[in-house]
Amino acid sequence: MFDFPNSPTIGQQVIEPNGAAVQWDGTKWASVAGQVSSVAPLYNNIGRNLIHNSMFNIAQRGSAAFSTVGYTLDRWRLDFSLDTTAVQQIDNDDAHRTQIGDEAATKLMYVSVTGNSGAGAFTVVSQFMEDVRRLAGKTVTVSFWAYATAGTPKIGVAAQQYFGTGGSPSAAVSINGTPITLSTTAMRYSVTFTYPSIIGKTVGTNPDHYSRLALFFSSGATNNAFAGGIGVQTANFILWGVQLEIGSTMTPLEKLDPRIELSNCQRFFERKSLLLNEGLGVGTVQTVSSPVTAYFIMVPYKVTKRAVPTTTMSAPNTFTVAGLACSNVSVGASTNAAWMHFAATGGSTGANWAAVPVASDGSLPAYIDFSADL
Repeated sequence: MFDFPNSPTIGQQVIEPNGAAVQWDGTKWASVAGQVSSVAPLYNNIGRNLIHNSMFNIAQRGSAAFSTVGYTLDRWRLDFSLDTTAVQQIDNDDAHRTQIGDEAATKLMYVSVTGNSGAGAFTVVSQFMEDVRRLAGKTVTVSFWAYATAGTPKIGVAAQQYFGTGGSPSAAVSINGTPITLSTTAMRYSVTFTYPSIIGKTVGTNPDHYSRLALFFSSGATNNAFAGGIGVQTANFILWGVQLEIGSTMTPLEKLDPRIELSNCQRFFERKSLLLNEGLGVGTVQTVSSPVTAYFIMVPYKVTKRAVPTTTMSAPNTFTVAGLACSNVSVGASTNAAWMHFAATGGSTGANWAAVPVASDGSLPAYIDFSADL
């Protein structure tokens, strides 16, 4: 006999043994199989899911735990205050892959939170979808698979409209969250809400406005309404397959070709290794007739960036390569390509060179981060 969840949340869906999908409407389990099958062909187009890296396969910054405020797995930003929090990419196991019912579920986002009782404490993981106009006035459905390692903690599914900077933009508009109660079994959940119209609002003149999806994992009193009333929590959360789509019905998870998914992420962030085989190019050392000669090397992107990126180089400002003592290293960038400038002494006429410095901790390879993240 099939055992339905004991404490379902509104919108929660399960698949019965006969393959039929049913959804809890607050009083009963109602069939949604017809709805899902009828809309799936219509919306089975590239771009139905507005979330990038929904399956958490892409981790250009690495898969180890991130425990500071900032970006983690590609396109997913961690913000917290007072809590002790870490986000990382982990491998899925066969048991939970079976519960999800999709063998494509290979990587998961793992969020570990020790909640603090302070009023201003919170932990939230967000994705910022560029151009606040795209979702203005639209009803959307957010869905994802999730479970906890123990207990029944909640995830608060919230949203926000940010009108950017430059000029006199309107203040951000927050959409209070809906709480989702998890169990230790991986299940798919969904929440439907509407982003408000922005008629009468002023969008900033800089291209940094967005619609935000915010997943709260703990919250003190100050942000608790925005967080969906989940309160202070200490728990380990695991997520996969986050989807945000226009419409009031949850459809099957859209899975982009890996090439397209990576390109979507690299439009916002790209890490370039400072190694010859990573495509930074090879130059020729010119005759060194004076103590110092200036050098220039182009750094091509794999994908044109959303905006002019900020650059961060892991190598020290001085390094030695191919007999050249390089110093005063600087990196410039545009949306289409970047470049390195540095001064060098030594070397020999006609010798090949490439920028291959070590990282500041002495490890190889060093890299440059190009971030156009919102």
